[in-house]
Amino acid sequence: MKAKFIRENYEPMILDELVGVTGLMLSDDVFCSIASEDDGVLPHDIANNSIIFIDKKAKYKKEDYIVIKDSRVTEDGYRITKALSNKDKYFVGRLMMSIKIY
Repeated sequence: MKAKFIRENYEPMILDELVGVTGLMLSDDVFCSIASEDDGVLPHDIANNSIIFIDKKAKYKKEDYIVIKDSRVTEDGYRITKALSNKDKYFVGRLMMSIKIY
């Protein structure tokens, strides 16, 4: 199942204690994480401690931001990087968006 976009503008939203984004309906293929410089350097476009949305089944192209498995950081580590090709064997998901204001 793909993420479903119901608006063109995305804004942070809080409902009870859940933080989300208006205009985006998440699926099982999309998950959130916190981007952190604790385990390595983040790309300049991604702010430390921002919420990132990752689509595990999204297609990507060279230069898109993707998340890859990287055991150099920690045993089960991950890293955000720009795709060097259309196919990366350590691919976890494509970065859909990053939110710093919440």
